[in-house]
Amino acid sequence: MTEIVELGLAPASVETTREQGRRTVRTTSHFLDWTIDGESLRRRIPAADNWVTPFHRPWEEHVPETVDSLLGRRVDPDREVGPGRAGVLLCFICGEVDVSAALDLGPTTVTWSGLRWRDVPDDQEPFVEGVPATLTFDRSRYEALLASAPARLAALPESRDEVELRPPSGATRRFRARWGRRRR
Repeated sequence: MTEIVELGLAPASVETTREQGRRTVRTTSHFLDWTIDGESLRRRIPAADNWVTPFHRPWEEHVPETVDSLLGRRVDPDREVGPGRAGVLLCFICGEVDVSAALDLGPTTVTWSGLRWRDVPDDQEPFVEGVPATLTFDRSRYEALLASAPARLAALPESRDEVELRPPSGATRRFRARWGRRRR
């Protein structure tokens, strides 16, 4: 008998830092993270901390298409994952699929299998390590979870940037002291 696991969506965020001249910009972006029996799918996969699910707040307008794709009703031509597959983990910057799963929608269950990397060199194994080869979910719970995703995503905070200004290089100690007082 196939073991049914509990799929969930939990609020999560990813943070990035980039330098822009004298400014350091930290961006916090929110999304709903896949959980398998209460544990983050991203945490099970090595080096997946900066990936997001398709339920990423900045991509909120694409959620209906994402739900249709995960229910096998739509093949998303922009995702380039092939028929019968859906993107489950994506690059949080550009939205390209990094990990996809083959979908099998039965009358009472939904199965994700063959979780694989999108772009893998020929000399490497394309299948994702750290997760079972097959994940089977109760179909009614799966559909209810996906139906709740748009409202849950809309309730998350929008992305925000925090900007830190650095004094010009070569500034004197006195200037740096004034600079610090000026910023407060």
